[in-house]
Amino acid sequence: MRNRNFVAAEILTSGICPYNCSYCYIPKTPAMSSIHKRIVSDLKSGVFIERLEKISGEDLETLSLWGTEPTLTIDLLIPHLPEMKKKFPKLKKICFSTSLFTVEPLVQFIKAANHIEIELQFSVDGPAFISDKTRVKGYAEKVTQEFIKLVEALQTVSTKVSLHWKSTLSLDILVEMNYQPELITEFCAYFMHLVQNFKRINKNEKLTLQIGYMPTLVVPGRYSSDDGKTLATFWRNWRLRGYKNGYSLRLRKMINFWDQLGYKRAMFTCSGGDSNVGIDQNMHICHRSYYLDDDKYVESALSQEGIENWDVSHFRRGDIDYIRKAFIVDYNNELEVNRFAYIMRGYHDFWRFQLSYCVSMLQELALIGQVDCSYRNEEKAMLLGMYLAACSTCPMENTLNASSVLLTPISIFRLYGNGAFEEIIYGL
Repeated sequence: MRNRNFVAAEILTSGICPYNCSYCYIPKTPAMSSIHKRIVSDLKSGVFIERLEKISGEDLETLSLWGTEPTLTIDLLIPHLPEMKKKFPKLKKICFSTSLFTVEPLVQFIKAANHIEIELQFSVDGPAFISDKTRVKGYAEKVTQEFIKLVEALQTVSTKVSLHWKSTLSLDILVEMNYQPELITEFCAYFMHLVQNFKRINKNEKLTLQIGYMPTLVVPGRYSSDDGKTLATFWRNWRLRGYKNGYSLRLRKMINFWDQLGYKRAMFTCSGGDSNVGIDQNMHICHRSYYLDDDKYVESALSQEGIENWDVSHFRRGDIDYIRKAFIVDYNNELEVNRFAYIMRGYHDFWRFQLSYCVSMLQELALIGQVDCSYRNEEKAMLLGMYLAACSTCPMENTLNASSVLLTPISIFRLYGNGAFEEIIYGL
């Protein structure tokens, strides 16, 4: 039954979160408390190991921990690490993202992992003028203190640990920074201060920090042409201050390996449903459809009760029903797993339809003024179309916003087609 291509997996480790970030893609509802209790029970029992075995067997190489905040339950995984090492001899990396709510459980887990490489992403949006709006007042200072504590605590570990941060900015923040471009300097200075603290403290060769300042934009989203112009202006101001555009790295990879695009498109894009799947009670493309197989949660989200941080227009019944039917499958059902794998192989390996759709849509949007008129040119539309279809695509983003795993949402064309893609090219 097992599909040997699934060498990476994500498991769900939490269902509640101490924060209520304004852009979180997970609608927070009272139903999440019962989900969290079930997750805790699964982690304590170790049933997640059995689920991973059915999908990856001994071939599992990378395990990602997902949820609202993994540090709330990461200590429950420690007793199972010896069994995991035995059952998955090829397991070489464990990855997870955290808001650095608390440091001690992280340190204990990393020490217990014992030579399994840890890749830790911490979510921090930037200085107070951002974090006070997107998270909670005082978060920017708190996460700096917790980061210092973490670096200090990891000085004696022998496990290889790589740290990096991820900043997520909403459009209203970009608008503010466009009106006051000097805020870009303040934004980068905040992260430079973290780098300085790391270099001052760290003497452990096993501990590294990936340095980069480029923020990402909130997803999922439904963006207008004006939003695309806002993004382009931000990236232009960013470039003029001498900072690199991280999105240009994807384009550079596409250019460097252009001769492999035709038959190795999967190496350029999302690994969801390719080498990686999400495993909970069922199998998912990735972590972004977690919780959607819980009836009470879906009903509470769609009823708009108890949701403070989410525009529910992003959360539509028809799309959710489609995802539940097509892309959340019973991992014990061989027929369903094979159907899932077949569909996702079609998405990852055969992308002529996706590319032609992108080119046609860009030309059509150029005719009606929703993207720059230069995209009437087929060659330019082809370049951006290849970038979107090969290097900047997400099957769950497509499904959530376009109701098809194969269709890039119209808002993505508006976002990149109004000057932003030119900034990516300038960043090469």
